[in-house]
Amino acid sequence: MFSNKTMAMVMKYISLFSFMFWLIFGNYMTGAQALGYLGAFGLGNEKAVPGAPSDQKTADMVQGFFQPVNVIVFMVGNCQAGQDYINYKCGEHVQRAGLKDLSWKDMHKWSMINLSYQAGVIFGLFVGFYPYCIVFEEYGFPEWTCAQHPIFTAPFIMLFLLPIMKHIGWTMKFIPAVCGDAAKIRTFSKNTHNWDVPQVGSPAETFRD
Repeated sequence: MFSNKTMAMVMKYISLFSFMFWLIFGNYMTGAQALGYLGAFGLGNEKAVPGAPSDQKTADMVQGFFQPVNVIVFMVGNCQAGQDYINYKCGEHVQRAGLKDLSWKDMHKWSMINLSYQAGVIFGLFVGFYPYCIVFEEYGFPEWTCAQHPIFTAPFIMLFLLPIMKHIGWTMKFIPAVCGDAAKIRTFSKNTHNWDVPQVGSPAETFRD
């Protein structure tokens, strides 16, 4: 059975791996495609994408569609990498001191904000950029229902992010605290340790030393 510090160490390094993977591979692939390149480590179009069109003209048309999408993915991915780093710092604090500095309540709140943000952005992007005018052409959906650029999906994304907007102030205080030293996160969480004392069936039991 793993102790809480062992679990924190495992999760810390998973988050660090995710962070580094995006910085190296994610930035290269989405950045290259956002600039109009294939981003396939030098592989040709046919090798990089199974079933891709062999003629360059059609390949350029396909790439033209995905280029603006990758602008959004590049920005969202780097934001996610930042969230992975914060997860890494959470694991670092718990591995070092258990719940003596970073409280379970603050850690759980950050996790829910993190999850809600990802779900809102991904779902909003799919809803906003779905080609309704093509898929539902037989029902007479007009041309404007096919967004010409993924940036037009921003209102849909913001709509799904509304539930976490009220936590922006808390998040802006939490990030510098958790990325700082032990004293900073200890001061930040000093009034929220009431959830650390485990009760029967409490999730906090998992994080005890």
